[in-house]
Amino acid sequence: MEALKKAGYEYVRIEKSTREADYTLKQVGSDKGFEWKGQEDYDRLGEAVTEYLYEQLEGKYGCKRLNLGTGEDEVPVFVKNLNAPTILVLIQGSGAVTPGMWARSLCINESLHEGTIFPYIASADERDWGVVVANPNTEGEGNECSELHVKKLLDKVVMPSPAKNIVLVAHSYGGWSTLYYLKTSDEATHDRIKVVAFTDSVHKLKMTIPTEADIKKVEKPEMRKKMRAKKEAREELKEMVPEAFEAPSEQVLKFLEAKCCNWVMSSEPLNTPLPAQHGVKCVSAGHPEHVWTSGVAYPKVFEYLDSFFPLREQSTKDKIKSATELKESGNAFLRNGEHKKASFDYKKAKVYLKGIVGDGEGGDQVGQIADNFMKKSGKVQKKSEEEVKEARELNLVINNNLAQARLKLQDWQGAVQYATEVLSVDPENTKAMFRRGQAYLALGDLDGAKGDLEAVQKVDPKSVASALQELKLVCYPPHGTHATGLQKTCGQREEGIRRDVQLTVLVSQFANLVLSSH
Repeated sequence: MEALKKAGYEYVRIEKSTREADYTLKQVGSDKGFEWKGQEDYDRLGEAVTEYLYEQLEGKYGCKRLNLGTGEDEVPVFVKNLNAPTILVLIQGSGAVTPGMWARSLCINESLHEGTIFPYIASADERDWGVVVANPNTEGEGNECSELHVKKLLDKVVMPSPAKNIVLVAHSYGGWSTLYYLKTSDEATHDRIKVVAFTDSVHKLKMTIPTEADIKKVEKPEMRKKMRAKKEAREELKEMVPEAFEAPSEQVLKFLEAKCCNWVMSSEPLNTPLPAQHGVKCVSAGHPEHVWTSGVAYPKVFEYLDSFFPLREQSTKDKIKSATELKESGNAFLRNGEHKKASFDYKKAKVYLKGIVGDGEGGDQVGQIADNFMKKSGKVQKKSEEEVKEARELNLVINNNLAQARLKLQDWQGAVQYATEVLSVDPENTKAMFRRGQAYLALGDLDGAKGDLEAVQKVDPKSVASALQELKLVCYPPHGTHATGLQKTCGQREEGIRRDVQLTVLVSQFANLVLSSH
């Protein structure tokens, strides 16, 4: 983070966004974003962003750094929970992208939500999956090309793990490296690789080298120069990975057809079916530009990944039972103050309910795409109206309790997200209003807090009858005491708040409400 600040920038949360890692780059102390000052300055900033992403990987996302290099060359990769039954491997494209990035330009010009792998790690956490983050572009001994890096990473780090299921997500040139690994691995390895999601992979079934005849056909001198450079690079690559230039076996072709899908750049709506390419079924990534595909497509990517797991084959009744047991386990953790464990169990419970409840209730449209795959095997489970109703009620309770757990963890955005999910289904749910109001307050969104608390009074005025003192101390600390971040936020607007007596009373009432779990 220090390197980023020295460059004059910092990442700022996008106001009121509930999306994972929705931070945008701003100049320190300003609302201005990135300003172009030349390629050298841009590259220095890129290095600072890389350092920041490494800090986030090791800090917020709990990954450990491993060195995959040999000798004095460091090739850092990041791993998490390698003892999990399922491991998600994230493979970037080529160029300036480093571990944590899908696209450096998006990290700098848009947000970390679109430009990084962080939403993928968060989604893996919800499923109790391990994570391995590749680093194919760092030069060093033992890391001469992306294909060899991915093979070494999978053979030395992933495959020795006890994981029964390996899930791969590969962007751009990462598709070439994934195909190379499939060509050079055996059937038993293919069986452990449960599913592969490509995001605008540029792979073909085999690499080719431009011929002199091909080069001579090009009219523009600068293009001929590029083709000759490509020819030389491919010839060098063929010396290292000759299998990449060979046609895939029948076994690999069957794997590509049965276990792979490519989200390609397209102006068609997200997940629109498109013609298959190079042995792989294709759907629209929902964006016409290559660099955006991973960030835009990721919800549908996880729907696809989920469809390959046996959870989809359970009966609706069994899914509801499993979700209920996890909800009760989460409640026990919440009562004991183990908020991270509670949050984890609640999120696992939500996975069981996907496909039963509808969109906007935590289903994330997983059920629809999963059922499409399961129909082919005749294993789609029917859902009665009573079961759907029970699942929706259970999901509402779980979301409400998740909002409380996220509050306790000071994950204010997460609390807003889950409380909002509750209110989208039950607009008069006072606990969700209270919890979202508290989160808004912690984020400094006093208008949002006021809106929720006013709504509570309209729905259930008795529930806010007896609380004044606690939040007055939060908003207006006694003279001489240390101000918290929240106090500073409130202090910046203190005069305005004092003029709005109604808000002061509402916020004060809110602070002492009992936020118990169901």
